[in-house]
Amino acid sequence: MADHKDGVQVYTSGISNLVTITAAGLAAGTALMQIAGSGADNKWWYLASLVAFFIGLIFCFLTMSGLTGQAKSEKPNIDVPNIYLPARISFGLACLGFILLAVGAFSGSDKKELKPLKLVMKLESCRSETGVTVDQRLKCYDSFFDSQVSSSQISNEELDSLPEKDRTWIKMLIIKSKEHGDK
Repeated sequence: MADHKDGVQVYTSGISNLVTITAAGLAAGTALMQIAGSGADNKWWYLASLVAFFIGLIFCFLTMSGLTGQAKSEKPNIDVPNIYLPARISFGLACLGFILLAVGAFSGSDKKELKPLKLVMKLESCRSETGVTVDQRLKCYDSFFDSQVSSSQISNEELDSLPEKDRTWIKMLIIKSKEHGDK
């Protein structure tokens, strides 16, 4: 009987550590998925790892509930399926989660890492100027944009590299410039 009481304590300590490790894996997977971004191909590896960690965490809690039931028993028995099965499954899922994280990290991202483009750099320099009014900032945008449109130097690659808000704004300016050019 003393062996099983000690076994419950060992299992409890191990499962507590596994909960910590699995929660850390969830946090790492979430962070890596955020870093990869929505356009990255390796985000699916991170998503699969999050699912593995989450389900592993659920099995950790199932193991803990089985241990709680045995700890209350007068004759505790750790050799029962509601303890050792969830414990093994949670350990396996935690391992799988870390493997999926590693595959995602080493597969890299096919998200295009564009070199700083002139359009993006100029937009950022207009944005970062301090002590200027909104009108002055808009003139900065417009003057650069007019020079780019007049020489047709804006590429699709440059447009695609912009945030959605800027992309919409520049497309609107292109349409406006074509309307004014047609008149």
